[in-house]
Amino acid sequence: MVTPDRRYGRFSILAELIQHNAQEIQLLMSRVVVLKADYRFDLDAIEYFAWSPDFGEILPYCEAPLYVAKFRRVLKGDDGYDTVFDGWS
Repeated sequence: MVTPDRRYGRFSILAELIQHNAQEIQLLMSRVVVLKADYRFDLDAIEYFAWSPDFGEILPYCEAPLYVAKFRRVLKGDDGYDTVFDGWS
């Protein structure tokens, strides 16, 4: 056990999203402590198992839930849009 509060979760990030939105992914990753990461060739994505204060606490012997990172597009003036991290669901 890494932390006493057991706020573990699983999530995936597509390689394409990492390539095109590096700053937003850095913001997302600053909210987690990655304990395991696996590259999935079939999905072209990285699957993570992590701890985060944003995740719900899980009971002992229960599987960590799958979280989905939420992003939204924000108008950036005349330069188009920015993609920003908007929490977990």
